Amino acid sequence: MVDLSSRLDRWAGHRPDALAITFEGQTLRYGELASSVARTAGALRTRLDVRRGDRVAYCGLNRPELVITLFACARLGAIFVPLNWRLTPHEVSIALADAEASVLIGDDDYIAAIDERRAELPSLQHLVSVDHAEAAGADVAAPVGRLDDPLLIVYTSGTTGRPKGAVLTQAALAANAVNASHFQDLTSNDHALTVIPMFHVGGLNIQTVPLLLGGGRVTIHRRFDPGAWLADIESHQPTLSVLVPATMQAVPVAVVVADLSTDVDEATVRTWLTDRLAPFKLPRTIVFVDALPRNAMGKVLKHEVKANLMSTITDQSRR
Repeated sequence: MVDLSSRLDRWAGHRPDALAITFEGQTLRYGELASSVARTAGALRTRLDVRRGDRVAYCGLNRPELVITLFACARLGAIFVPLNWRLTPHEVSIALADAEASVLIGDDDYIAAIDERRAELPSLQHLVSVDHAEAAGADVAAPVGRLDDPLLIVYTSGTTGRPKGAVLTQAALAANAVNASHFQDLTSNDHALTVIPMFHVGGLNIQTVPLLLGGGRVTIHRRFDPGAWLADIESHQPTLSVLVPATMQAVPVAVVVADLSTDVDEATVRTWLTDRLAPFKLPRTIVFVDALPRNAMGKVLKHEVKANLMSTITDQSRR
């Protein structure tokens, strides 16, 4: 493997029509994904003069272009810097200055906000709307990146001071993909639903990048929405989805202990809840269980309930 993007080229040659990315009703197959990465790399190189070691920052919600830009940077030996879109323009500017980014690609609102602060960012030469990042780019004939090239700078949350950029090489992402595949038993038949932000390594490196390097499929949401997540669990039936505690708590789910001596079903429970709860509190999913896990004192073990909830919801959606 010359660089990470060459893995996509191999999948494009082996399974060009296999689904790679689904986003808001649109799909990218592996042949299309590899071509898009090559065109974006060409646009970065010919239009924006991006070379090995240059930093290309990205600030915007989840979408396929984020992943495409990552692999385009790998192809060029450049460094991808995904930024937290929840930060203020001042905080984003601090990260841009620290990374010495020469290019910022992002959603229009973020581009406009940073454009007002250009005087504070002497290294920043180009601001590009994500909708035009690929335009007018020529295909790069061959990848020039190497596995030992730095590829990713991910910033910490900065809870004890200013955020710090952690540098990961292409080899580190490749090794992470191998470890993630072994740990989660990933195959090219797997399908991940990515809803947490991809400026986090959790959103990017736990399943998204490993699956794409392994020929699997990824469905991307711009941001987490509990209703949309549950709808796609039911309609797309992904095999994997990473959630953090805050997102799990946002999913309105009712866990009901089934009484085999009664005829209570989901419709009965929904009617009972509708009469007693405000509409925004009504669960989107109702899960029936035989019993709740309890400790020796009879207290419900909520952490065990939450730990088992994801697999239960997924199993019920597939019935």
